[in-house]
Amino acid sequence: MLPIKPFYKIIKKDRIHIIDDYKDRCPCLEFRKTLMRMRVYINRGAQLVMMHSMFETISICVIIVNSIFLAMDDPMRNESETPYFMTLADDIF
Repeated sequence: MLPIKPFYKIIKKDRIHIIDDYKDRCPCLEFRKTLMRMRVYINRGAQLVMMHSMFETISICVIIVNSIFLAMDDPMRNESETPYFMTLADDIF
């Protein structure tokens, strides 16, 4: 008995290939495709950053350092008496 080969093969397309194949009659199609591609690339980049092993560690460190600077801040102090590192920390956080 001969093996049966499928008549067609279903292949899952990448988001970029779906955008490239997209067609309609609306104006500025290429501009909209460019925006859609940029969105896909931004989403991929954000996923890479969030899935990195150091992301959670860096986020927690930033939260801890921010909490320390908030605890050190004195709202009753004059602007002229504020140390430079506290002014810098305000700009950063």
